Amino acid sequence: MCFKRFLLLWAAIIVSLAYAQINWDGYLLIDNRVRTSNLSYSFNELRWALNAQCQPVQELKFVSGIWIRSLGTKEFNTSRDLFENIKVAPLELNLKEAYFILSGFPIKNIDWSMGKQRISWGVATRFSPTDNINPIDLEDPWDFNRRLSVTSFKASYYHRYFSLTGVYVPLFTPAVLPKNTLFFSLSNLPLNFNYRKITDTLLLENKLKETQSIGVRIKSKVLNYDFSFSYLMGRYEIPYPKRIIFIPTQNPNELDLKTELYFPKRHIIGIDWMGTIKDLGVWAEVAMYLPEKAVLTYDLTLLGMGTADSIILDNTQYFRYVLGFDYTFTNNIYCNLEYFHGFVFEHGKDNLCDYLAFTLEYKFCDEKLKLYPINGIMEIYNQHSFLDNYGLVFMPEIGYYPLNDLEVILGLRFIEAKPNTRFEQFKDCDEVYLKVKYCF
Repeated sequence: MCFKRFLLLWAAIIVSLAYAQINWDGYLLIDNRVRTSNLSYSFNELRWALNAQCQPVQELKFVSGIWIRSLGTKEFNTSRDLFENIKVAPLELNLKEAYFILSGFPIKNIDWSMGKQRISWGVATRFSPTDNINPIDLEDPWDFNRRLSVTSFKASYYHRYFSLTGVYVPLFTPAVLPKNTLFFSLSNLPLNFNYRKITDTLLLENKLKETQSIGVRIKSKVLNYDFSFSYLMGRYEIPYPKRIIFIPTQNPNELDLKTELYFPKRHIIGIDWMGTIKDLGVWAEVAMYLPEKAVLTYDLTLLGMGTADSIILDNTQYFRYVLGFDYTFTNNIYCNLEYFHGFVFEHGKDNLCDYLAFTLEYKFCDEKLKLYPINGIMEIYNQHSFLDNYGLVFMPEIGYYPLNDLEVILGLRFIEAKPNTRFEQFKDCDEVYLKVKYCF
């Protein structure tokens, strides 16, 4: 019976595809950022996002999305490059999503989705420790919510009191990282030399048992509060060094480094909760990470000194969590506050810091103007000596909305960070930015 229904469904799909209506939407974004120190461009993007949905029959929906971008980066270095249009005016086409949703098969309470898709778990507004199916995209390190879509298969069963979702990802996709990322500190190396050339290789077998991820989530509502429990088996999306080979050069005070990187396995058990207490919106997430032990080998055999091992991630369980709330006052003031333990790139029991993200929004002039006088993130590296161990990214903004679909945002990003904090690497990156976005 199910097989006959399946054949009839696809016959109807083939006939109706030619007559299906495609719904389009998207936006145009102009994002320009300038360093305040030397008035040089730090980021320059023109993005056209185009989304399409098609539902030829009630049981089937196709969803797709693309980005067409010009990043404005300088690709021409010689006069020969001026003969190539792609280097003078670089353009990038990115397939963000492409999947279909099949509803009510083989029974009406089951939905399927297959293809390149974003599967969002968790409830936090900025950093979600349970949202780990899709790898992070840190190309723009200030766009905290951006993640990569992955080719995956999802099945959801809906009951009166709960929903059960299973996810299977056959291929591993690593995170996109900021440029010039180094996966180990040169100051922590066992030999104090000048390092001339540093190369690396990523290790990952192209076998299904090594590249797959499997996840399960059950979600329910109790007393108007949403709860969910989840489990995910996969790999860390940011690589760890597995072996560092020290290679001698002709200069006795100089060495080359060759690094082998890999992605350790991990298990994640998550719980999230969201609801309201009177007019106060509240949410919380807790994720327990069960990592594979990561051992770094310093290979000094070419120097006649053998090898040495160092544990950089042990298999001790650790927790990342977030607690947040938001509230809208009667005078058009909205506030959002999140406290979280463990940033997106922090892993291991002894490597997690505390952070506080905050936003205060004030609307006026019939909501055509929005002011964000308090907006940013504070890092608390050491609670016992806060004044000597903190980092602050302060981002006041003003937004102008002359039309319902048009927004213009002018902002300043000011960074203050003490030594050894995570934000220290950005302390000279103060910038002013202008964003214009039109939705259609």
